[in-house]
Amino acid sequence: MKILSNFDTHAPLEDYKKAIDEFGPDKVIFIRRHKIYLTFYVVLPFVGIALMMLVLFFSRGYLTNDLFGSVLSNTLFFWVFLILFLIIGVHGLFNYINYLLDYTIITPSIITFYNQTGIFKREIDTIETIKIKSVVVSENSLLESLFNYGALTILSEGDEADAGDITLHFIHRAPQMKEQIMHLIDIATS
Repeated sequence: MKILSNFDTHAPLEDYKKAIDEFGPDKVIFIRRHKIYLTFYVVLPFVGIALMMLVLFFSRGYLTNDLFGSVLSNTLFFWVFLILFLIIGVHGLFNYINYLLDYTIITPSIITFYNQTGIFKREIDTIETIKIKSVVVSENSLLESLFNYGALTILSEGDEADAGDITLHFIHRAPQMKEQIMHLIDIATS
């Protein structure tokens, strides 16, 4: 689906195909967030609010009586849950956009991080591969160890603090991904 020029769900695969055409499939790494991100930040909030609404509906007897008449008669109850559902829905939508449209493409010449920050805005950060100083993996929690994901920080040369550094969160098999990135850096520098 394409809404304006910055919100294109086909862009990640198109950019990946362009990189493969230029460098070959063995010299391109395509990184997206782990599916656990989708579970934690999109699915679980919706399931949680739905379960909470069902429990409260049952506790108030709304599901055993006339549902719509009872809910609408208790206006405060209705509006609180409507607002809560909309807030969680909008937050879930933006997290889904992050999951779907935030990606990184790594080639022997450049690392490009695409960050969709809403429907109308996309930020693109690039670092030349030969300027990479190091790649740092951090898996700091029990969940990260259990589900095999972590954060990758790609550090580059720069005069300012945090200049050119890219941090990728919720990366599946982060240590193995670091090894693949370091291999591409070796190809670029040799």
